[in-house]
Amino acid sequence: MLDISAQITNNSSSEALVLKTACDNKQYQAYIMSQLDEESFSSESTKDLFKRLNVYIQNGNLPSTAVLANDSSLSEATRALLTVRTVLEDKDDIDRTLLQIRTSKNKKIVISTLLNLLQKDATLPHLLTTLENVIQKCRVVQQTSTEMKHIEVSNKQELLNSVNKYLVEDNKKDIVLTGFTEFDSRTGGIFKKNVLVTASVPGGGKSAMALQMAAFQYLCGKRVCIVSYEMDISEIESRLYSNVSRINHSDMNLKKLDDRRRKMVVDRYDKFISATNTGCLTLWAPERELTIPQIAMEIKPRNYDIVYIDYLGLLYNDPKKQMWENLGNHTRDAKLAANSLNAAFVLLAQLDEDNTTKIKYSKAIKANANFVWTWECGDKERESGIIDVRQQKARNAPIYNFYLEIDFSTFTFKDYNGPAPFQDFAAKDDDKKKKKKDDANTNSPTTYTRTQNNQSVQGGQNNQAQNQTISRGIPKMPQLI
Repeated sequence: MLDISAQITNNSSSEALVLKTACDNKQYQAYIMSQLDEESFSSESTKDLFKRLNVYIQNGNLPSTAVLANDSSLSEATRALLTVRTVLEDKDDIDRTLLQIRTSKNKKIVISTLLNLLQKDATLPHLLTTLENVIQKCRVVQQTSTEMKHIEVSNKQELLNSVNKYLVEDNKKDIVLTGFTEFDSRTGGIFKKNVLVTASVPGGGKSAMALQMAAFQYLCGKRVCIVSYEMDISEIESRLYSNVSRINHSDMNLKKLDDRRRKMVVDRYDKFISATNTGCLTLWAPERELTIPQIAMEIKPRNYDIVYIDYLGLLYNDPKKQMWENLGNHTRDAKLAANSLNAAFVLLAQLDEDNTTKIKYSKAIKANANFVWTWECGDKERESGIIDVRQQKARNAPIYNFYLEIDFSTFTFKDYNGPAPFQDFAAKDDDKKKKKKDDANTNSPTTYTRTQNNQSVQGGQNNQAQNQTISRGIPKMPQLI
């Protein structure tokens, strides 16, 4: 079996050819060397040659093959590789040869891993995890010429063509709308390769908002995936039935619907499914803890436009790292996955219980996010049915807050088009603050002075918020009812 492995992965002639090209074709020298490592080589001679070239790179530039042929530190077998003067001149030929080398390298990795697993008494979970990691490693894309762009006068015309294309080209295919009017109109929606973090208190509607956006995006013809550790598929489906039919979820769950309303649910769900020929909504409830790279690997063949992770804290966490490190790594991995899959990622997170204006471990999470939405869901929000979505981060876009109406009975969110909400609650808050000041004044003059100053600032902000009026406009979720 080892002999078969060596035969399958041996590609020494292509390896020698591309290394000679790196030495003698100065134009593609850096491009070639950046895509190779020791695992790229199947013979000791080509591996030794690659190591020797790296020594030259550390000391300056690569020598020509004529100079290398007289390098006494190389073995006779290695120097023999340099006797053939053929080099690759064409960029396409170089790319094809590099692809051959990468293919052989990946075969070697897979075969070596399988042989090791066969020699061990590996459990099924360990076997699956090992194979997933190997596949992920093989899918790592090496540098291509599109990773760099050089702005210099020698390619001025190409650069000018690029800016003209950017200014006039329709980029709708790279945008995923949320269904929330103000965000979609002012920001344009979520761009592919972007990461949105949404966070609220437990029971604040994070999963419901994700489902609402996913359903809207399906109706827009997008390919959507919800990866949920919070709920199983049947629970997500039941919420979806309620969302698209606008029938009370509790009544559905308790089987209280009469024939008329049961038919209404089926008919409206039928209309929802049939509303698009291009959309796809995948519900996935993994039974094992996965990392973002593992999730990305499994969904890659489906070409999703947007992926929801519900939620960050339930992904696989490295026990050797602190929680903030794990959550920061998850967000970073999501950013990398969004780029490699050309998809948007939405990550659900928790607000800090001690400070509901902050996400738990917010610095680590926010660092790699493009957008961060947070909202509270306390008494005033549940009583009014309105939430104030605060944008804590918006990269390359304006930062603003927006209001949404929420109905937990059907797990629906929609644009709020009325005057500034929470005014009655603000008045109650003012009464509480006044009482607190009076109590502080009675008990401690020092405490009173500090509290009074803090509250006067807070009160100014509340008064300013009360004077704002909210006006909303463009499309809501496509009408099914």
